[in-house]
Amino acid sequence: MEITPTIEEIRDGIDTVGTRLERRVRKQESILIPNKPTLEDIINWLGLRKDYAHWAEGSSISFMDLYVRFGHVSFYANYNQEFRVTFREWDGIRPLAFTIALLGTMVFPQVPSLSINTRVIMLAHTLFYGYLNQGQVKYYPIAPVILSDMYCALGRYKEGHRHFQGCNLLLQWWILSHLAKGCGTQQLHTLDDNNSLKGLNDVLFWADLENRKTRGRWAQIFSELREDDIQWMFDHFLSKDVIVRGHRQLVLSLPGIQGIRPYAPIRVLRQFGRIQTTPPNAYYRTYVFDIGDDRVHEASEMLREWKKAVRMDEKTIAVDWFNVRYDETYKAWLKDDIQGISFPVPTIYRSVED
Repeated sequence: MEITPTIEEIRDGIDTVGTRLERRVRKQESILIPNKPTLEDIINWLGLRKDYAHWAEGSSISFMDLYVRFGHVSFYANYNQEFRVTFREWDGIRPLAFTIALLGTMVFPQVPSLSINTRVIMLAHTLFYGYLNQGQVKYYPIAPVILSDMYCALGRYKEGHRHFQGCNLLLQWWILSHLAKGCGTQQLHTLDDNNSLKGLNDVLFWADLENRKTRGRWAQIFSELREDDIQWMFDHFLSKDVIVRGHRQLVLSLPGIQGIRPYAPIRVLRQFGRIQTTPPNAYYRTYVFDIGDDRVHEASEMLREWKKAVRMDEKTIAVDWFNVRYDETYKAWLKDDIQGISFPVPTIYRSVED
């Protein structure tokens, strides 16, 4: 069997913690291309004086450099000569600085140092203020960027790297939700129903979680896992229509902070409550590369594929969508194709440190 995190599931996970970051853009069809901001962008967004912005000139910034300038309300007095904004304006920038620090260290960390990729600054600023595109301010979901880096982390872990990188909490929420087998309901939840949103604690802190703490115990759980043990569709699933493939390509390119990874939800339709059909074959390695300090290549083509992506609406959900099955040729196809989803060495435009 095959199971993988999807954009809709990660968006639902973000919604459950009450951030409201995804709710206002749930209807948004586009994705964000997280290119690096210019030094001028960072100076303007953080209210800095150019003569004192040397700490923000590289491809990453130090967490401590950010903290000593924004971490406490009293810190303005220590560094006021570095800012071209008033105390009141600086205080209004602090939530943005906090979000940059949170995302940069917890969700998109760079190891071993506590440095923050400047792409995260661009992402955080877009969450707060939107992105100006052709004279129009647009808001974008953060879930696709998180999912891309989650795939990157899983790939590196599969290669033998011990450090897992970021997104751990969401990934735990995702897998434990799929292992929390329930009876289900025949009604999809909506964002308007406050009671439909489960907190992460409901899933992460089961009474028997102590028995699942060790690596050996998890290895045993996965080795004994069968498809009937999987809660294929979350009982709190929110998305009534789902993206399943690109407009012209089967695989969608998923841009993240570290690189591009392939996104092929057509392989895991049961997670959307749909019957799993045998998907066409695709060459996934084409969609695997790290971007280093470069701009995202072929961004316009990526955006076109996402804008016209093929969707399945609510009418395609199976009657018994918690126990939905697959067509008769799927298992044989998956057995033959499973080697195609292993990505040992990404294409690297520039040297990237793990």
